[in-house]
Amino acid sequence: DEIISNVGKTVRSGQIIGRSGETGSVRGEALYFEMRYKGKPIEPTAWLSQLN
Repeated sequence: DEIISNVGKTVRSGQIIGRSGETGSVRGEALYFEMRYKGKPIEPTAWLSQLN
């Protein structure tokens, strides 16, 4: 496992932010992410649905 991006860093579409493998604590691979606006966590589904 490798974290490539840092906390607070802006990333672009397609940019690799990390690599993961099987650690034994979960089955399969998973990505957990959080979006923030003005420093506060927001629900990303409404924002993400507007991208297409």
